[in-house]
Amino acid sequence: MDLIRAALEEFVEESVNKIAPKTGVPFAPGPKASHFRAPLDYLRDHHAITVDEHYAVNGIYKMLSNAGVHKLESSLELARVARNLVIEWLLLLSGRVEGFSRP
Repeated sequence: MDLIRAALEEFVEESVNKIAPKTGVPFAPGPKASHFRAPLDYLRDHHAITVDEHYAVNGIYKMLSNAGVHKLESSLELARVARNLVIEWLLLLSGRVEGFSRP
């Protein structure tokens, strides 16, 4: 689960790096900002993802974080579902980043 969560984190961060030059607003999280939530908020705030998509991706991230902490409770079925969910969300984000233009 940790690897799946790390892939999601890295992809969201990379997505921000790709759209920041197009927005004209540099990504500059505060010193206490979450390393996942801050870039995800940036994507929402600059209309790369919708509020509902932000909510869904954040929920998946929370589930992955909780499953990583409680490794004994993680099942193979949950890992498979999580992997497939994250792959689909990464494909959606990839398309949004590729087609991003200033709102």
